Amino acid sequence: PAAPGSRVTTLRQDGERLVRVGEVDGLGRGEQIYAVRFVGPLGYVVTFRQTDPLFVVNLADPAHPKLTGELKLPGFSAYLHPAGDGLLLGVGQDATDEGRVTGLSLSLFDVHDPAEPRRIAKVKLPQAFSDAQGDHHAFTLAGDLVLIPFQRMTSETTQGSFDAGVMAVRLTGTRLSDPTLLRMHANGPVTNGSKGFETLMMIDTPRRTMVDDGTIWSIGAGAISGHDTTTLQRVGYTAFID
Repeated sequence: PAAPGSRVTTLRQDGERLVRVGEVDGLGRGEQIYAVRFVGPLGYVVTFRQTDPLFVVNLADPAHPKLTGELKLPGFSAYLHPAGDGLLLGVGQDATDEGRVTGLSLSLFDVHDPAEPRRIAKVKLPQAFSDAQGDHHAFTLAGDLVLIPFQRMTSETTQGSFDAGVMAVRLTGTRLSDPTLLRMHANGPVTNGSKGFETLMMIDTPRRTMVDDGTIWSIGAGAISGHDTTTLQRVGYTAFID
């Protein structure tokens, strides 16, 4: 038998009940839904097992929703964010054709034509993941700046090392810039087992970002730091726990 797929169901309120009025079934057979975003009459659904199908669902007629487009790519997006003018940003994991994840990715999709969604740009950070994959509050789009907190274990030393910061990418039209890594205090990965490693893990790992008056603020569990929005250089750091 065919593997079960995912579905999008439309509901209407009937008194105190919700009544099903329509559905689109069979999305990503044998795969799991990783992200959903509704923008106007369209819904975008991402499933993943080995590849990342981005499905476009037309919901203009709730009683007869229909699948209008599909794009298959390695990896997956776990969070989708409208970027205006028929553009959609996806934060997730890059992956091999066999489905092995390889690190954090930011994709820019052109969804002007619901029948033919396209990925037009991508940047990635190997061996990294982001809180934004599971919590949209960790994602920031401010003007042309896309800000995504990240953490990663790297193999840059024989002991291994830990790195954390904010991946800053500029969105200009239909282009994504190369990422700039903004660290709260340290200037790069810290060797596993050192006091610096423990501080980075406990204090200097950013969880949220915001932009105000020309400054990118990165907030961690025990510190806050600022970077200039133009130069992306660090302009301040304060730890508020020992």
